[in-house]
Amino acid sequence: MGYPWQLDEESLEYIEALTPEEQPLALQANNDFNQQSLLIPSIFVFVILGGFALLVLGAAFLRLLNWSTSGRLYKLAPKFVSKHIVDAPLVSSRHASPVPMTPGFGKSKTAQGKMHPLSIALPLRGQTVILALLVFLNLLGICAFYKTDVNNYYWPGDTFIQSCRYLSDRAGVLSLGQLPLVILLSGRNSPVRALTGQDFTTAMMYHRWVARIVALQAVIHSIGYTVYSLHYGKANLATAFADPYWRWGVVATVFMAVMIFQSIRMLREVCYEAFVLIHIVFGVLTLVGTYYHIALLEASSYKLFIDFIWISTAFWVFDRVVRLLLLVFINIDVTRNSGAFFTRGTISLASGSGDSDEDLLRVRIWPSGPMRKRFAALAPGSDILLHVSLLEPMTSHPFSVIASGTDAKGLYADMLVRVRKGMTQRAQKKLRKLIVSEGPTASFETLMFVEGPYSAKVEISEHDGGALLVAGGVGIAHTLPILCESIKAEAACNGGKTQGDAGESSGAAAQRTVEMRWMCKSAATFDVALPYLEEAVLQLRAARASGTATKRTAFRVHLCRTESSSKEDVSEKDAASIDSPSATDEKAAPTDVPELGKEVPHTQNLSSSAHARFDALKPEIDFRWSVGRTEIGEAISSIKSESHLFASGRNPTFCVAACGPPTLLDDARAAARAADVEYEGAPFAW
Repeated sequence: MGYPWQLDEESLEYIEALTPEEQPLALQANNDFNQQSLLIPSIFVFVILGGFALLVLGAAFLRLLNWSTSGRLYKLAPKFVSKHIVDAPLVSSRHASPVPMTPGFGKSKTAQGKMHPLSIALPLRGQTVILALLVFLNLLGICAFYKTDVNNYYWPGDTFIQSCRYLSDRAGVLSLGQLPLVILLSGRNSPVRALTGQDFTTAMMYHRWVARIVALQAVIHSIGYTVYSLHYGKANLATAFADPYWRWGVVATVFMAVMIFQSIRMLREVCYEAFVLIHIVFGVLTLVGTYYHIALLEASSYKLFIDFIWISTAFWVFDRVVRLLLLVFINIDVTRNSGAFFTRGTISLASGSGDSDEDLLRVRIWPSGPMRKRFAALAPGSDILLHVSLLEPMTSHPFSVIASGTDAKGLYADMLVRVRKGMTQRAQKKLRKLIVSEGPTASFETLMFVEGPYSAKVEISEHDGGALLVAGGVGIAHTLPILCESIKAEAACNGGKTQGDAGESSGAAAQRTVEMRWMCKSAATFDVALPYLEEAVLQLRAARASGTATKRTAFRVHLCRTESSSKEDVSEKDAASIDSPSATDEKAAPTDVPELGKEVPHTQNLSSSAHARFDALKPEIDFRWSVGRTEIGEAISSIKSESHLFASGRNPTFCVAACGPPTLLDDARAAARAADVEYEGAPFAW
């Protein structure tokens, strides 16, 4: 039992049965076939897998070094490399925003406001280098180093059919050899993410690109063999289709192609739940079809190819087992020490009327299992996967955790959810019925299962030059915890002063500014941030009153309402600004902007009770209100100008963290690059 490219027993028996004159010709033809069809593509498979392993281990090593140096290692990298290579969009400023592959390039939606049927998210330049190398190796493996012989014993006088057979086999080997990478990169609990700290959005980007390559190679393999069989007549093709191994290969190829088509962004958005279920089922059928396609050949030397399938299956099973264990240990408490056997949660209306697409729902869960303590102190930016049994029992949905803590029922985690199609829309309908009878504070409780948390912590305390947090709509669920954590860290920091002189800081100027700019269509949405800000400010106020906290950081919140309350006063000039690519909601209609950035009284933007509560948070937080979308570049310049560290030329660090629709993230990244500061983005990923 050898390798696929070695002479196996079946081939040896066939050659030994030939005449002495034919044996050397057949042996040479067999060796040529093994080299051209199997050895060359296998070498490229091992180069790709080895290169992938080196990238992962290298990233893990750098991450470990950065951790051991308290984050100083990454700061040593030249800013030019980060700004123009690693974190730069491939073309223009588009990265989070998908690029349409249909007429109307440059616009994310059609004139009717619908998503383009075909669009693709372009990787960053650093990611493109990796993907380009992957494509290059695949092209070399399938197109280069061909050697044909007009006197070939198997295909005498026909170099075309030799090349066709070699091409088909190479495509099949390359497709199969990279299948483990597709599975490995798709898992929520992938070892790759654990080692490299890679966020799920980036992992899925690589997953999709590798999957496209694997599917394309499989299609080339199938088409090539079809052409090869037709070369010997339609009857030969019919005979081939009658062979079970051939039919299983067709099954695997068809399911691969369907999954690629089904993963088009527009189809994912139309029905995400169906996409997930179909993707899982078709993925399993692809593995089954590929296994039988090879196993039914009954070639002992093809054990390596079978191993690739088992490795792929092991990666898939590993992720499913880990997810199942997390579900059990986070959500099931057989001892009832938590007070409940299963995790339960409530869904209520956080903002809106209960019948609008702009409604925000508040979901609070109380994990019950023995691993529930994972939710005791969640890092800002953490997200979870939530299964709501009553509304969508078969699929899970990712949500950012806006806050966690302890109440009368135990440890809890809060999420803000915008109403879309599917599960959230069904929750809204159920709430609407309850609101009619119970009022706007109505809520309902249901059985839930939670996975995670998956931390994507954004650390802004290390940036001595300040930070800008940018949120669009429900993106506040990601940025608000970062702001609140920074406020609480300020309360816990005495700046190295003693109890006697800490109080001197009350009138001193802050060393840096942390500002959050939140853009919403409706002013009523701003209310949802109040409870979390009030809790953080109470801690800071108490610490400063006791003299244990210095005024190291100035906090500012800028609330921007992007939709005018009166749509009759929109001028032609303002209408032109409406089509700006900095829209804060990818599903929203064009917004009315009477005057971008215009400061307005808060009474025009907030309810009387809400603005009174906002005012009560002063002076710890300076609040500003405006109508229109914010200018991120101007905000960065404003914050930097307030820092004496920048003025003194000490080159402090500054961070822009953004969460929201794709166009907002692209604007934030472009502004951060222009200002030569660090950037962290959390997209609304599908």
